[in-house]
Amino acid sequence: RAAKRAGLKKGDIIVGMENKPLRLTSEQFNMHLKLNYEVGEKLPLKLLCNDKRTQFDWPLTDGD
Repeated sequence: RAAKRAGLKKGDIIVGMENKPLRLTSEQFNMHLKLNYEVGEKLPLKLLCNDKRTQFDWPLTDGD
């Protein structure tokens, strides 16, 4: 739900985070968020959308 509110669409694939390739499970990803970010900060992601790479800054909210 939080991803959809942030603007991510079905089929978007997160391929990077913090300018590095993403090599985390979903559980590790969520733990990384909780340990390193606070509500109101933006998480820099690299997405694969419709076969194109794009930068996306995910604004973190209480529901993330």
